Amino acid sequence: MNLNRSSGLFGCCEREEIRRQYSDGLFSAWFFYVLLLVVLFPAIVHARYGGGSGSQTDPYLISTAAHFAQIGHNPVDWNMHFKLMNDIDISDYNGLGGREPFAIIGYLQWEPYESMPFRGVFDGNAKKIMNLTISANGRDFVGLFGYVQGTTACIKNLILVKPKIEAAAAMYVGAIAGRLRMGIIANCSVQQGIISGGDCTGGLVGCSEKAGIINCHTEANIKGKTDVGGVTGYHSGVKMKGCGFTGTVSGKNDVGGLAGESDGYIENCYAIADVHADSDKAAGLIGTLRGQVINSFAKGQATGGNEVGGLVGRNTGKVSDSYSQMIVYGNNNFGGLVGLLYSEGTISRCYAVPDANSGEGMQLMGWGDAQAVEASFWPTNEAELIKMMSQNTYIEAGWDFAGEDNDVNQGVWVINDGNDFPHLAWEGWAKGDFLYPLGVDIYDIIALFDNWLLKSNEVVTADVNDDGIVNFFDLNLLASAWKTKTGQPKWNPKCDIWPYGGDGVVDVRDLEALSEQWLQPGPVLYDIAPQGGDGIVNFLDFSVSAGNYHKQN
Repeated sequence: MNLNRSSGLFGCCEREEIRRQYSDGLFSAWFFYVLLLVVLFPAIVHARYGGGSGSQTDPYLISTAAHFAQIGHNPVDWNMHFKLMNDIDISDYNGLGGREPFAIIGYLQWEPYESMPFRGVFDGNAKKIMNLTISANGRDFVGLFGYVQGTTACIKNLILVKPKIEAAAAMYVGAIAGRLRMGIIANCSVQQGIISGGDCTGGLVGCSEKAGIINCHTEANIKGKTDVGGVTGYHSGVKMKGCGFTGTVSGKNDVGGLAGESDGYIENCYAIADVHADSDKAAGLIGTLRGQVINSFAKGQATGGNEVGGLVGRNTGKVSDSYSQMIVYGNNNFGGLVGLLYSEGTISRCYAVPDANSGEGMQLMGWGDAQAVEASFWPTNEAELIKMMSQNTYIEAGWDFAGEDNDVNQGVWVINDGNDFPHLAWEGWAKGDFLYPLGVDIYDIIALFDNWLLKSNEVVTADVNDDGIVNFFDLNLLASAWKTKTGQPKWNPKCDIWPYGGDGVVDVRDLEALSEQWLQPGPVLYDIAPQGGDGIVNFLDFSVSAGNYHKQN
């Protein structure tokens, strides 16, 4: 038998051909699998959510509770874009009765140290996430988003309804975010929240560092230890603007209706709160302030041991153009506006009013340097209380009121002269609040019925620009069209006020009609429903007014 290397079942050429065909077949199989993966991979990714690719222009779509719950299980997506498409109820992810617990999005753990924050964008699209329930044991950074970090990180347009968070032993606890660092939370709200945490606990965010919180509102019952606030427990760095809180806040130290502690900038914010500190530094707005508060107010009650204030407990920062209408009570250093004012702290153009339930002998501040208080007011007797309802009192002190120098829309303050204390111009009015004082009351209902069945297109009105009041803006428009006739340049038919239907010329009779209605409401003021009005004052408008009856602004 020939046993040389060329012998065998197949010859050399045959074996080479078999090898080639096998290789080609293997390549074809691999090519097929790779092609299949490329084709199916987007579908696999999309199946995790409701569509989209996670980019800015094509965000992942969250349409169900299952879609939302998946985000916490996919850290690889925590730098992507998401958009909520429907109101969703996530009560099935509460960890009770064998149910899956909600997977918090973003985390930081201390030992061993590991950080994986949410760095993406979540657009709530004005939709609601309802019934979030988290019971956290043995971890910090607790909230819908545990840890949010980065200049591109953003949570916006989200409404959180009935969140319940139980994390009494945890640091950094908030309904929407446990910790926010360098990102932004904007146009978000928390409704009917119950939040329990340790240090740095807030209704919206536990701790916000170098971050922005804009136009966010919280309604909640909040309990914590140190640095506890209605919106954020600890606020450091950048800006909080247009935010508010309604509810109760309690803790041990540094407790505030807005923030427990702040060295940031706070503007146009409010708290209507019941605030309590077991120990020290409790206040309607900020427990301890090292930053700046401007154009803000607090109403409600603040109680504690030492350093208790209507606006700020301990102030080493700047407070200006703000007011307090709080019941305040403490053991030492408690004041209607500030509990303790250090020499580096200042107060400018502020006021506080006393309450019969406040601590005996309370003043504007509990203790501090009077030289650091400028143009601010606190009544010590009945005569001074009455004087504080006069606009001239504040004008003489350099306060800026809307309406000065014929500029009705600019200014920090407004006042019902002789009848009420000043309010901040940005507070606005509830629909149906036609008259002073602020709030919808019986006098507003009477004013509505005085204009019953008034049709805006059947009345002589000098409210040329339809902003609800006859003022200098209307006069300016009339002056621009002065002596013009129909069809001429600068002709404005709305300036042809008198007689009804006009006479084809803007002249002295139109000016007389405007002066007779000066600072009077135009018919559009009472036509408040539906949105934008329907041209007549009727039961739709009454229904809105009645719904806001006794509502304060």
